[in-house]
Amino acid sequence: MHLQGYSLIFNVLMENQDVMIVVKNPTFMAHVVSKGMRMDMETYNGHLWMSFMLYLPLNYLFPIMTIFHIPI
Repeated sequence: MHLQGYSLIFNVLMENQDVMIVVKNPTFMAHVVSKGMRMDMETYNGHLWMSFMLYLPLNYLFPIMTIFHIPI
């Protein structure tokens, strides 16, 4: 996928043939680009959330938890 002037060009493999799709409609081109950016951001945010939750330090959950020893 690349931009060339005012067109968006996709090269895809369809039924074992190379197909070139040229999009020249600016409204549709903006829709395709914004949808791709939205999907990328959702993927990026999902990876951030998962990496934060998987490697969460234990002291993050209980930062002020202390153990008091009371002699009997």
